[in-house]
Amino acid sequence: MGKVKQRALFFLLIITIVSSAQSTVFVNQVGYLPDHLKMAYTDHAAESFSLIDLTNNRAVFSGEVVLLKENDPSSGLDVYLLDFSGFQSTGRFKIRLNDGEESVPFEISDSVFSRVADRALKGLYYQRCGMTLEEAFAGVFNHGTCHSADAIGHSTCEHSGYLNVRGGWHDAGDYGKYVAPAAHALSYLLMLAEYFPSFLISDRLDIPESGNGIPDMLDEARYELQWLLTMQDANSGGVFFKVTTKNFVGYVMPHKSFDARYLYQISSTATADFAAIMARAYRVYKDYDSTFASQCLSAAQHAWSYLEAHPAIVPDGGFQNPADTKTGEYGDADDGDERLWAAAELFEATAATEFNDYFLNHYQDEEIIQGPAGWQYVKPLALITYLKSAQPTADENARNIIQNALDDYCRNQVAIADEDGFHVALEGWEYYWGSNSVALNKALILIFMFEETGKKEYFATALHQLNYILGCNAHNMTFVTGLGTNAPRHIHHSPSIADGVQEPVPGLMAGGPNKYLNDLVLQLHFNANTPPALCYVDDQESYASNEVAVYWNAPLIFVGAYFNQGRGPVSLDSQPGSRDLSLFLAQNFPNPFNNQTAIVFKLEERSPVTLEVFDMRGEKVRALLSDVRGPGYYRIIWDGKNGAGQVVASGLYLYRLKTDRRVIVKKIVFIR
Repeated sequence: MGKVKQRALFFLLIITIVSSAQSTVFVNQVGYLPDHLKMAYTDHAAESFSLIDLTNNRAVFSGEVVLLKENDPSSGLDVYLLDFSGFQSTGRFKIRLNDGEESVPFEISDSVFSRVADRALKGLYYQRCGMTLEEAFAGVFNHGTCHSADAIGHSTCEHSGYLNVRGGWHDAGDYGKYVAPAAHALSYLLMLAEYFPSFLISDRLDIPESGNGIPDMLDEARYELQWLLTMQDANSGGVFFKVTTKNFVGYVMPHKSFDARYLYQISSTATADFAAIMARAYRVYKDYDSTFASQCLSAAQHAWSYLEAHPAIVPDGGFQNPADTKTGEYGDADDGDERLWAAAELFEATAATEFNDYFLNHYQDEEIIQGPAGWQYVKPLALITYLKSAQPTADENARNIIQNALDDYCRNQVAIADEDGFHVALEGWEYYWGSNSVALNKALILIFMFEETGKKEYFATALHQLNYILGCNAHNMTFVTGLGTNAPRHIHHSPSIADGVQEPVPGLMAGGPNKYLNDLVLQLHFNANTPPALCYVDDQESYASNEVAVYWNAPLIFVGAYFNQGRGPVSLDSQPGSRDLSLFLAQNFPNPFNNQTAIVFKLEERSPVTLEVFDMRGEKVRALLSDVRGPGYYRIIWDGKNGAGQVVASGLYLYRLKTDRRVIVKKIVFIR
């Protein structure tokens, strides 16, 4: 993570934080889903509020302003709640208090979060290394080819001389590339693809691979995966820790950064993270590119061989920068969670007993879950993988233990959020470097446990974390560049500073409030008595609160994409079972198609199920599935052929999913 320390600081003259003298209405500045909780907040003791339709400036809903939290410990504010969940129409709106105070505009629609997921994913494209970002795809944020000579083995590295490790993503505000954070970032994209395949972001995000029939999210993830593959030592299977310069290079464009870049020594944490993400990549990509998927699985198994040959952490005590290197260290003295994650993913990929045994022998070595996932603590990713395992030999007792532990954890996060003035699931001490990602990492666990248990409070609390990131916070801003009325403009991000463009690169999430004041800007503005949620400044020199990182964007993509689909209970006040959720059928992708297309559906309960294709005359073209299946997601491929193996004519067809309770029919277009 970049920290340009040897530079004069130009501090803001005006601190853009909220005080009790500034009455403000805090809303999700992107917007809200029609059928779910819609809450805004204010620090102003008004009596009532109205929801104003911006098409005619008329009030369409009104409600009471209710004191939610007096002297909220996180923000220091008296926080009042404005609940308009009962309003379910779509459109553009603002909130007006009875004394005339107003919010910024926002939208209510089913697809309101599509911009969040799409923009955050495109943000990863802007972080690409080793290629030209062309104007056709990057617009004014284009730049020339960078770092094409990566990299030379550092004197402490097992590899001497040059090794081609070109490509991948720049990690954060600087131009380093690090294996552990990369694997963590990829885990969110590939979990979304594997567990919620209908949520895959479209193939039209305007990146070079758009239109190739593969979801752009998988194209973007593959760009990073291909770089990771170059970081594996061909002989031992170990994985090199990072590629960076010896010192941070300052604010220059990537294609004008010419300092020598070095490859650093093999690390067991990097190797285990690599094994885990490559095993998951095998499962995700095998239906898209079986050759690439097999390469990923072979690499994962080779990495595991290294771990077997080196049962203690490598290097001793964990990776540390050599004396001549000052770039990001990502220190981690415990590789047990990384090894556990690798075992879980390899077991799910191969069903091999050795990986199952390893997981079962080690998942209770310590408290089952100690916090949300992060680059330094990946055990929650291992737990989720094993909990959702489709392998018949997965141990049911272990899965019950894991589910109970995760359930307890989520129940605690709900309690934390309920005590917070903005419903943020962060305790005071958790406002540390990258706190915004901590909130979203908690949201991920809440989402998975909502899917497992149906507990609507988990869904609501996860949604509150996204609302916090997008404007329901004491700074009255979104923390994502280019989203909302008030967004960061001065992020600690070298391209955004050096490119001469007034606006920052869009779609990048700032780290967020940091009560530990780990840079001079924060120390100038705040002290130990400052409420933790206020310790943020939109200043390019505040690397400890305003830097960006690919592994912070990734949970934003996951959570934004999840809620963009309108998942969850119809209303948080509705009774369980108020609508039939026993069957879900996604639109096929791609559509239209000319080679093959994927049809994804989800069963909530065990049931006989048939999936059939019909022509528009109602004649059956082909039966794709006839079986009894248990609960879970399923992905079925149709290759455009009929039951006799002949390619069908171009045209419009229907596909029908039928269980013993429901029938769903959708249209599909085939072009020869």
